[in-house]
Amino acid sequence: MSSDSEINGHSYRFNRMPLMVKFHVARKVAPLMADIVAANGAASGNTGLFSGIAEAVARMPQEDADMVLSACLSNTEIRQGDRWFRVAQPSGTVMYDFIDLPDVMQIVLGSLQENLGAFFPASPSTSIEGGPTSPGSISSPSPAA
Repeated sequence: MSSDSEINGHSYRFNRMPLMVKFHVARKVAPLMADIVAANGAASGNTGLFSGIAEAVARMPQEDADMVLSACLSNTEIRQGDRWFRVAQPSGTVMYDFIDLPDVMQIVLGSLQENLGAFFPASPSTSIEGGPTSPGSISSPSPAA
């Protein structure tokens, strides 16, 4: 099973990670999620939440961050015409020049929600800017009529 979302005008599909990869990603992000949930409870508005997330990510060891980024990006596909292609190689190298850091962060968040959403039930909003209609936020495409 997978979920599809649109980020900055491109359709992405967040595929399920293999079980062992999912387990190790969960181990790496568990301390981060605890910090984010704490920041979400203590935050006064989105600025406080963003600050808490930024601090938690900054404390994450580079090896852990690289592993999580690689796992999330390599299990995500982008729609090009009527076909789906991997966003990144298994090493995490992004295959498309137009995907920049804000897009990568939203892709990673979408992949984590797809793969670990049930593991971390109290997740903050998907949009740092304030809501699902904000430019650059992750949104699910509308069902075809």
